Amino acid sequence: MKALVQVIMLTTGSMAQFGSYSTDDKFNVSPEFALHLVNDCKAAKYATKKDQQLAEASDPEVKAKADQDAADKAAAEAKAKADQDAADKAAAEAKAKKSSNK
Repeated sequence: MKALVQVIMLTTGSMAQFGSYSTDDKFNVSPEFALHLVNDCKAAKYATKKDQQLAEASDPEVKAKADQDAADKAAAEAKAKADQDAADKAAAEAKAKKSSNK
């Protein structure tokens, strides 16, 4: 059985699946329908961060963006470390040169 995602409604209205609903009503829906209610309709929010992650994992575009963001973050961290290592090495070489000139 497919996992369900809990959403909390931000508006009042009605849906064929659930009938009438009010603000703060909670529904357990498929990840795809949760994405629709949250992103397209702007009529709901995820009940928890875990619900949001589960819903977004079902969307290939959202998953691809999250993967790219993670890769970009890793690349930026690697560059920052390499830059710091180069600065540390330059400082050590300058200190060694200064000590040898005394």
